[in-house]
Amino acid sequence: MEKNDGAVPGEVEPENEKQLLQHILTVVNRLDNRIKNLENDTAKIEEIRSSISAFSSRIESLEKSVEKIYNHISQMEAGIEGLGAVVNTVIDKCAQNKKDIGSVDTKLIEMEMEMRKSEKIYFENMQKLQENVLDLKCRSMKYNLVFSGLEYQRDENVKVKLREFIKTELGLDQHIDFVNVHRFGSPGLNNARPIVAKFLFRSDLEVVLKNAYRLKGKQFGINEQFPREIENRRKPLYPLMRKAKKEGKKVSLVRDRLYIEGKMVQAQAGTEDEIVTRNKEYRDVLFDRAVNNPQLPPLPPRQYKRARSEDSVDDTSNSPTPSTPR
Repeated sequence: MEKNDGAVPGEVEPENEKQLLQHILTVVNRLDNRIKNLENDTAKIEEIRSSISAFSSRIESLEKSVEKIYNHISQMEAGIEGLGAVVNTVIDKCAQNKKDIGSVDTKLIEMEMEMRKSEKIYFENMQKLQENVLDLKCRSMKYNLVFSGLEYQRDENVKVKLREFIKTELGLDQHIDFVNVHRFGSPGLNNARPIVAKFLFRSDLEVVLKNAYRLKGKQFGINEQFPREIENRRKPLYPLMRKAKKEGKKVSLVRDRLYIEGKMVQAQAGTEDEIVTRNKEYRDVLFDRAVNNPQLPPLPPRQYKRARSEDSVDDTSNSPTPSTPR
């Protein structure tokens, strides 16, 4: 007969039960830890899923942007192709324009050469015309003599005074007919304005000129009247003429040409200032200097100055009438 220790059949001993519970608790703790790890892993998976979803959205957005960029690139390529065609057209036009410009330059050079030829012909013709006009002026003054040094008197009869001068100073008692006699210009010898007389006959003028030597040493003078241009050309010839006369040479001054011993002589060219001063009246030179130097005192009014009018041929007039400007 077995020994009965008082244990009930089917019951676990307390020590075994405690170990079992301890074991179960350990298993449960392990399971709990695993569940917590799984939960943590699940949360990470969700985060990864969200990140992947956001990344997918960005990729889709980038794909759309890339597609737009591609479309823009396609449009730009098409535009560049069109621009290339335009550039080619412009290059062709530039080449054509260059040819046209070269042709125009050639024509301009030809036109310039023609213009220079025309200008040369024009100036030559103008010079000839000026010489012709100057010749006509000389011809119009062919019968004129200028008398210098005759004193001025108010209300004078210039024609009567001139006839008396010719009779007294030149010793010519013959009657001389004048077309016109009057004073002109600025004061000269004896502080009197010269008198210009237009002779009716050239022979009378030559007689007066031949007797002009009687005025040597006196404050009077007789000269032929010439246009201003001829006078300016004659002035540099006067010193050469005087020198040749002192040397006893045969001298002839015809208009603006000086002949010494039958050979034409030309005056040496002076400086530019000398030429400019020579071609101007003394009063004009003073006026230019006053303009260039405002500190100089103003010029006094010209004596006996009056307004110019048309020439008069009135033979009985007591007042002087203006002449053709010298």
